[in-house]
Amino acid sequence: MRLYRYRALNLQGQCQSGDWFGSSKQHLYHHLKQQHLQLLSCQTVRKNGLSSLFLKRVNQEDLIEFCIHMQEMDKAKISLSESILLFAENYTHRGLKSVLTAIYHSLQQGLFLSQACQLYPWVFNRHFVDCLSIAEKTGEFSAAFRQLETYLVKQRNYHQQLKKAIRYPLILMGGLILLLGILGGIFLPHLQTHLQHLGTTSPSFAAVSLIKGVNFFKDYGYYIFLGVIGSLSVFYGLYYCSEKVRHWWEKVFLTIPLIGAFKKKLFINQFAQTLGLLLNADVNLLNSLEKATMSVSNSFLKAEFCKVFEDVQSGLKLSEALQTRNLTSPLFYRYIQLGEETGNLGPLIQQAAETDLKNIWRRLNGLLSWMQPVLIMIIGGVFIWIVMATIVPLYDSLSVLES
Repeated sequence: MRLYRYRALNLQGQCQSGDWFGSSKQHLYHHLKQQHLQLLSCQTVRKNGLSSLFLKRVNQEDLIEFCIHMQEMDKAKISLSESILLFAENYTHRGLKSVLTAIYHSLQQGLFLSQACQLYPWVFNRHFVDCLSIAEKTGEFSAAFRQLETYLVKQRNYHQQLKKAIRYPLILMGGLILLLGILGGIFLPHLQTHLQHLGTTSPSFAAVSLIKGVNFFKDYGYYIFLGVIGSLSVFYGLYYCSEKVRHWWEKVFLTIPLIGAFKKKLFINQFAQTLGLLLNADVNLLNSLEKATMSVSNSFLKAEFCKVFEDVQSGLKLSEALQTRNLTSPLFYRYIQLGEETGNLGPLIQQAAETDLKNIWRRLNGLLSWMQPVLIMIIGGVFIWIVMATIVPLYDSLSVLES
């Protein structure tokens, strides 16, 4: 699928422009002809180019609105294709509008909704596609979109909590950095000269360290900036071009304290949720494991779950295979054991995933509640340093003048 940006004339002679996903320019021509539009010009937009960045900015709010709309349309017994077209025609987001219009035409050509959504991974992730694939087998599209709405709302709330926790401290930190630059680069050198004329003692350690720090960044900051940008560019180039580098980094990322452990639990939870959904839809265990493994975006964990799939394929129980790879918590392992013993593996895995997700969010909220006071304490320490570097020498100089 390619993205085309076109200009066309309607029957009234008015010029219209838009974006459309298709296999060829000939396909675009026939599509516009069916819409009674005469193609004037078109160009291919590279999916990784700067001109297509705005098309990829489909945020969670857009997808939440889409899920709510699809639930209401399903209750009204309106077909999937007509529901998608209705949402696309009345929505203002250009990127999502183009994608949904292309999905509508894919449905008209005989594709399933999950297959059409799979063509646009920058909009619909693997979990989204898997939920739709299950709904196509069960016919419960309203329940699938309701579950996706809940999933997206939880992700949105997490990002909002994170932003709320660090917004105020980061603003203060930015103001302090600006203040440090002004004081160290302009005010303190003049204060130091003034104190030397008065014959006072040498400046304090705080003042000297602040001046030296500012001078260091003044002399070498440009080279540091270029070095950081160059290193990041090389790293990103290797990350996207080399499978080994990507696998190595995603393995190292999971070992980062707090952040890595949290992301690892989320990846495993996503695997468990997808596995539970597939098993509840009467998909056999091996196929469910294969699809759930493909839903994991971390390449290192995906390789580990592939080994679990191979172990189960060779005859090992799922609980034993997961325990061997140390991929689940003791609670989750016990739920799987109970599911294997009772024959209710799907419902118990889904229940375990929901319980585990609640524990993850609870621990995250505890971490965020500590983050803000710790950042404020750090800012307070910097503020004390500024006071010792500026106010104390000023007070000493006033004492000299009085004497």
